[in-house]
Amino acid sequence: MKRKRDDEVDSTSNKKPRKNISSDIFDDESFNNCFCNVSSLANAFGYFTGQVDMVWSHVPGKLIWNFVAKCCLSDKKHKISVSLEGDWVQYLKEPRPEVVAIMDVLQLSLDGVSSACSESQKTTAKLTYKEGVILRKVRNGESHFVNTWQREL
Repeated sequence: MKRKRDDEVDSTSNKKPRKNISSDIFDDESFNNCFCNVSSLANAFGYFTGQVDMVWSHVPGKLIWNFVAKCCLSDKKHKISVSLEGDWVQYLKEPRPEVVAIMDVLQLSLDGVSSACSESQKTTAKLTYKEGVILRKVRNGESHFVNTWQREL
C-alpha cells in the first residue's frame, strides 16, 4: 500500500454536518434545492422546502413525517419520508411552538442527513436524521427556527 505524501490532499474524508447553522441559511434562495438537481443527497447542501401532510409521533424515539416538496422542473411533487431517530427527538414532541404539525410549511436543511434514498430507487424518497435536524417551520405567518444540536436541555 502506498503512503500518502505530505502535499497530497485526501479527497475521501467525510464531512461532518455543520451543526452551527443559523436561520439565515433559509433566507438565501440559492440554497433551496429540489430532488431533480441533487444527484447525491449524501454530499448535498442547502435545504428542501415543502409541506408536512402526515405526522407519526407515537413511536418511541422516532418522529416520522410525510413531506411534500414542489418540483423545480414540472408540476410534479416529490414525496419524501422524513425519519427523525434518537433520544433528541423528544425535544420536537414536547408542546412548544417548534412542534411540527400537519399542514406546516418546512424548510428542512440537508445538513445532518445520516442516510438517504432518492426517488429513483423507490416511489418515495427517504431522509433519515439520527443525530439532529435543522429546520425552519412556518405556520400562520410566523416562523420558528429549530436547530436540535443547539437546543437547551
